[in-house]
Amino acid sequence: GRPAGGASAAGAPRAPSGKPLFSKILKMDHLACFLPGTIAMALHHGVVPRGEGHEEVAEGILKTCIDMYRMTPSGIAPEILSLGPGNTPEVRRNDRHNLLRPETAESLYFVGLLTGKPRYRRAAWDMFAAFRAGSRASDGAYTSLDDVYAQPSRRRDDMPTFWLAETLKYLFLNFAPPTLLPLDGWVFNTEAHPLRIFPRGAEAA
Repeated sequence: GRPAGGASAAGAPRAPSGKPLFSKILKMDHLACFLPGTIAMALHHGVVPRGEGHEEVAEGILKTCIDMYRMTPSGIAPEILSLGPGNTPEVRRNDRHNLLRPETAESLYFVGLLTGKPRYRRAAWDMFAAFRAGSRASDGAYTSLDDVYAQPSRRRDDMPTFWLAETLKYLFLNFAPPTLLPLDGWVFNTEAHPLRIFPRGAEAA
């Protein structure tokens, strides 16, 4: 018999009742757009080998992230992209907001460094231009948006701290010389703070 709470014969985890523990939800949050950059860093540092399809996976996910921006009238991505019948991309009304998140800008930077392809720098510029046109307030601050499909969208009375600490920083780095923070000498934490890499055994100066 099947152990309580174990896997079924097909390998899918199930509860003691026999019902699947997980179900597939055909959606992709903007938060997932950090993954191409993570794969790019793993490739750069040799954590995963090149030539086994990891590059294609990273660029494929990043293409979806870029398309989330290009598919809206404002050029700004919604929070969540869903897949409808026939895997047709759709955005539900409750998912049309934008919180100025950094994940796509982050992956554009790292994948751009890995591949050297100029299209990622162009995509970063398009993102910045769209934010400047659609979310910049009269006092120079940038705000979250209620509906990226509305023209113009109602602005929320907030500017997330990660807009300055992460999103703008990564957008800037997309246009900075690669020698500014070379990946063999610096690593970024989850909040985009660059930390120097010291050789093993070396003491911090």
